[in-house]
Amino acid sequence: MKIVTVIGTRPQIIKASILLKELKKTNHKNILVYTGQHYSKNLSDIFFRELNLEIPDYNLQIGSGSYSYQIQTGIEHLSEILELEKPDRIVTIGDSNPALVGARTAYQKNIHLVHCEAGLRSNDRHEPEEKNRVFIDSYAHQLFCPTQECLDNLRLENIKTKPILTGDLLYDCWKKYQSSQKQPQLKFIDQLETNNFCLLTLHRQSNLSDVVKLQKIIGMLTNSWDLPTVFCVHPGTKKRLQELALLKELEQKKNFWMIEPLSYLEMRWMQNNCAIVMTDSVGIQVEAYLCQKPSIILREKTEHHVLEKLGWSVKINPKLDELFSCYNLAQNLINYPPLNYDVELFGDGNAASKMVERIIKE
Repeated sequence: MKIVTVIGTRPQIIKASILLKELKKTNHKNILVYTGQHYSKNLSDIFFRELNLEIPDYNLQIGSGSYSYQIQTGIEHLSEILELEKPDRIVTIGDSNPALVGARTAYQKNIHLVHCEAGLRSNDRHEPEEKNRVFIDSYAHQLFCPTQECLDNLRLENIKTKPILTGDLLYDCWKKYQSSQKQPQLKFIDQLETNNFCLLTLHRQSNLSDVVKLQKIIGMLTNSWDLPTVFCVHPGTKKRLQELALLKELEQKKNFWMIEPLSYLEMRWMQNNCAIVMTDSVGIQVEAYLCQKPSIILREKTEHHVLEKLGWSVKINPKLDELFSCYNLAQNLINYPPLNYDVELFGDGNAASKMVERIIKE
């Protein structure tokens, strides 16, 4: 059997590092295609090296660009590879454009499609990620769900393919590297007090493309946010902030440090040592929970509703005035952290082996 895995972003590299190591244990040929959506060294190369992931067999080098450009160009390039390799399976992970490229090309070529993060739903069809998820899950031949909630979502949708609860690849990776965190080499690192700073990420297009949302978020951070904060700035976010002349406001703020994206193990150190996480990322939200850190989600809707019910995640609509209560909310979460913690929400750390067993049998 010949298996093609399609990835293109930081979260996919992390999850694929676990899955591909399991696939490598089999006698089947594994081909890795990297679309190159995250093409900066801090979002790609460093993760391949740190997680010992082999160099991709193919790099489509799509880079950034519009949604239609990434999808159309990706399908064209991937189609050429599939014509050459003639695989039996195409494996996709997550809900980003690279995952959609893999899914749509598999559909066009009538190739068996595997989705390793099926069933996530925010129920916000305005988000491109939600549209991607729905399409991929609708056409996949195998659906592997990271949580019971995801499994329930697909059952409610009456998906034609029977979904399987495997656990989350992100938890597999978190468990494997639990003792391998690495302190970042940052000039201000000695100024950070353990459990007394916020870790911030912001990259979602629904926030970056909406000028009102982004202005309000930056306004909140500069005017009413009073917690020492490390902001890991995605290249796309930095570019957008520069376009809107919002970057200088943050640069002048005291006890607010903006840095380039960290490696996976450096990010693990930050998550383990911070007091709270503020993010619009699905994966960072999960990692925060695994590290037993509460998170504020800068979105109108989110996917992991169970984390909201347990109190570990609290979402704030960036368009509403309640955004400016974030500091008080953070202080409350830090001083009175949630009590209910169940790591098995995301599996037993063996999701990859369960997926591989089914991939090669069905």
